[in-house]
Amino acid sequence: MEQFAEAVRLLLSVEGQQQATAIQQKEALQFLDEFKRSPDGWVQCAQIIADAQQGDPTLRFQSLGVLEFVIQSRYGELDAQQVALLRQALYQWSVSLAEGKIVDASHIRNKVAQVLVLLFFHEFPEVWPTFFSDHISLIVVGGPPVMDYFLRILDAIDEKIVDREISRSEAERTRNSNLKDAMRLNAMADIAETWLKCLQAYGETQPELCCKCLQIMKKYVTWVDINLFVNEHVIPLLFGLISSSVQLRADACNCIRGIIEKGMDGQAKSEIINRLELINYTTSWTVNIENDEENEFIVAVASLHSAMGTNLLDALNKCGGNPEFERVYQAQMLACLPLMFTLLGHEYDEVSESVMPFVQDYVQYLKQRGGVPEKDNLSELIKVLFAKMRFDDEYDFENEDDEEEAEFLEFRKNLRIIITNVAQLNQDLVLEEGLQCVRRNLEPAAIVSGQLSPIDIELGLSVVFEMGGIVTNPFPAENTNFSPMYLMMTIVMDSGVNNHAHPAVALQFFEVCARLGGYFKVNQQQIPAALTSFLGASGLRNASSRVRSRACYLLSRFVKQHIRDLVHPFMSAVFEELQPFISVDSRVEELISFRDQEFLFESIGSMVVSQGVPHEQQQSLMESIINPLLDRFENIRKTILVLKDPQEQTRLGAVFEHIPCILTSLTKALSKPNILEASGCKAILIRALEIFVAGMQESILREHLRRGVRTYLHRLIQCMAEAILPYIPTVLSVMFPGEGGAMDDLRDTLALVSQLVMKFKANFHDVLNKIIMVLIQAIFSVLHQEIDPLDKYTLEEHGVLRRYYFELLSNAVSNDLIRVFVSEENIGSCLTLVNTVIEGTVNAGDAKGQRMCFSILKKFVQEWMGKSVLPSFDQIVFSHIVPACFQALMQPDFNFKDGLCHLAGIEAAACLKAVYGVNGPALVQYLQNFLPSLGIPQDVALECIATVGEGDKKQLYQVLKRIALLLAKPN
Repeated sequence: MEQFAEAVRLLLSVEGQQQATAIQQKEALQFLDEFKRSPDGWVQCAQIIADAQQGDPTLRFQSLGVLEFVIQSRYGELDAQQVALLRQALYQWSVSLAEGKIVDASHIRNKVAQVLVLLFFHEFPEVWPTFFSDHISLIVVGGPPVMDYFLRILDAIDEKIVDREISRSEAERTRNSNLKDAMRLNAMADIAETWLKCLQAYGETQPELCCKCLQIMKKYVTWVDINLFVNEHVIPLLFGLISSSVQLRADACNCIRGIIEKGMDGQAKSEIINRLELINYTTSWTVNIENDEENEFIVAVASLHSAMGTNLLDALNKCGGNPEFERVYQAQMLACLPLMFTLLGHEYDEVSESVMPFVQDYVQYLKQRGGVPEKDNLSELIKVLFAKMRFDDEYDFENEDDEEEAEFLEFRKNLRIIITNVAQLNQDLVLEEGLQCVRRNLEPAAIVSGQLSPIDIELGLSVVFEMGGIVTNPFPAENTNFSPMYLMMTIVMDSGVNNHAHPAVALQFFEVCARLGGYFKVNQQQIPAALTSFLGASGLRNASSRVRSRACYLLSRFVKQHIRDLVHPFMSAVFEELQPFISVDSRVEELISFRDQEFLFESIGSMVVSQGVPHEQQQSLMESIINPLLDRFENIRKTILVLKDPQEQTRLGAVFEHIPCILTSLTKALSKPNILEASGCKAILIRALEIFVAGMQESILREHLRRGVRTYLHRLIQCMAEAILPYIPTVLSVMFPGEGGAMDDLRDTLALVSQLVMKFKANFHDVLNKIIMVLIQAIFSVLHQEIDPLDKYTLEEHGVLRRYYFELLSNAVSNDLIRVFVSEENIGSCLTLVNTVIEGTVNAGDAKGQRMCFSILKKFVQEWMGKSVLPSFDQIVFSHIVPACFQALMQPDFNFKDGLCHLAGIEAAACLKAVYGVNGPALVQYLQNFLPSLGIPQDVALECIATVGEGDKKQLYQVLKRIALLLAKPN
């Protein structure tokens, strides 16, 4: 006993006592572990728990841990006398609590309850049938402390046998079901009476205890007899608590909600709602809802009301067309709507969120029912939804990642979804209500006078934005000026909000322009006003960095998607306003980020390459923009080469690598070869590429430029097509990471080469012929590096790189480039390449890669086997490729139930079929020897040989699967 107490003291280093050393604590931990596993150590712990005079609370808590371990791991080894000792010790603690001999803290009471429940699982009802009555009898003696402890026991029982978030085995579910049946039969009536007495006796003096009691009742109502709750004693008591007890009414309301949510048929729930007059009561409880400061209670009422509504709607959906039931349920559901609207519109968002399930189900019900829904109800719903979209006056627009702000944005998102669904019921009504809301919140005089706050204005703009999302054709060719969206946009532009600098207003205005920019095509005189907003104090010159950043992106969308061919008259003024934001210097990041700047250059490119700009002017404008960028690039290159300060090198390096990205964005408008040819910009783009490649010749600059130049090359491939091919070898020669290169660079280079293969196909032969083996050597210099088996990240990265490699080979053989591998330059390394593919077929855990490898090998077989193209290839077919078709399916990680594995297996069968198609007799002869060597039964071997020749690949796969499963069985 003393050793146990000393070990506990050393392990926990109790404050006020001498602190234990690390060695002492390690020894104490080892002793305690041995102690709890010893045959009789737990007996001492049981004595500590049973004797209220022994030990301090810390010692009792550690003793409970030992008893917990014994019950969980060794209960079956204990004899009847030992089990009785355990039972008596835990029950004696309960008696001591009732007699006031111990006053243990909450965490100890929880621990005793948890350990006791572990014993309960083994002993109730057969061994300890009086478990509940024994503890209930102590409540009379011990009062509130014992009642609190009893509730903790009930909570632990519910968690163990009911909690749906805990995964359980079939045996555990059966055991729990039997326990619940036993409790329903032998104990629940007494337990329910105990709850009732607790609420009656302690409702005024012990509110926290009664709250806990009500919470337990709500949990148990889901699986006990409903009559234990819906009776002349419990219901009046619950309603009385709601009416009279500020501290208990929320939990009492939640308890009633538990009754409504209990699994019953619709008729039973409808009768309960009607018998308890719940619709009238919930309405009366919220008469003074706006003045009620008890938001927790209002949330509870909203949740209860939502539960009633959703359950009535569920009953309506399941009533099977019974007209009598449908009439009753619908009348009750409609009676719930007025309060639903009130609760949805409550100023406290948590109240609104609590009733949202009812709102969502109601709208879904109307959609499923079909026909014309009730216009008045829909109109009221839309008005409330619009009103709830309003930001709170204290909302922090600069810190939207904060918890409260993020929660409201999620809530607003759900409101938008409901609005969209309502619009599917009656779009004209939604647009009508939207137009009225916009008029109220964007009234010019009220804005000027300050009567409308920026939050109000933002709401008006948000409604315009939402309405733009539900209308397929917002500005129809006929009667455009009278369409709802045209009227809304006219209100927006006439209100003057385009010059508003408040972040909420500015951001939403730009979102509206990007979504509904078609308005400016039919109302071109408003284009200058919109551009001024983007470029002025509302946008790029806004005090908020967030607004400036978003304005850059939305300006690119606005120009590119809507006014590209209309902006030419204003282009000079726009360029002038953009000058401070497009200088290529790190100081620009004081205004916008480099990524934001790329969006501005994308906007510039869209304006230059437009129908309103003559082709010769497009060329001169592009050259006037690009040449200074290239000059800046050269100046930075020379400066970096002589710089000694690492910080300055890093600063200039960031600008340096940004320039190719700028050109990528600038040239997005030159999306096709014919557009590039017409613009006359081809020469300047090639010159830029040559300058970038020259910069990459310097090793100190290469890492800065590799990613940006690769992105720029992707762009040139799109807009120049075959014209870029002569420049590819030079670019790739400086872009290869080389042996030991960074994994992401290798991966990106593989992706680039794959893009070139798929785009240019056979035309890419000469280039691929020069680079393929160099690239493969770089890949395997990385893949052959030793890796710590526990380094999962690097292992996964290697797997991804390997798959990119196989994708490149697969693309090559699928695009008439297979001859590259056996060219004069590459044939010496071809067998090594073939072996890497064979290895990939048995790479466990990568079914997608296996499938690609078998597809590649199939193509190799079809093109090279029996043709003396690759020396010794026929020998490799039989020594490695054919065995791999069997071995792949035998890998421990090959899951026949997985779809990707299934496809990989079929591709393995197709590879075998390809070998048979080239030299069937040789394959049959080989299999006649190979299959018996695996231990395959003769009948299965014969079936396999026959299917290779006569069956299709799916039939052959089934045979291969059968063989793999046979070999997987233990002898």
